[in-house]
Amino acid sequence: MRRGISNASLSLDARTSSSSLRLPCPGAVAAKKPYLEELRHGQGDGPEDKRYGNFLALMSDPLPYGIAANRPSIEALVTYSLQQKLIPSRPQLDRVFVDIDP
Repeated sequence: MRRGISNASLSLDARTSSSSLRLPCPGAVAAKKPYLEELRHGQGDGPEDKRYGNFLALMSDPLPYGIAANRPSIEALVTYSLQQKLIPSRPQLDRVFVDIDP
């Protein structure tokens, strides 16, 4: 029951020497709406379908897009990684992840 996102392009900005992924954000969000509706109606019998279906009881969107929506989880992951000495220092998230939010 996976939905693909198309029309993604990778561009290199010569001024900053950083790559930026440009996804059609409205299309990306719209692509998951039919999948979430199917889950709300109990469709999908795969392990991931069941897992996300269970999450729907706890939250409106178990598949958030973008840095802003995922920042608390990412920050927690970084904090735990630092505490366990899995990483040497706290990275700047804008240097680690491409922000597709407009």
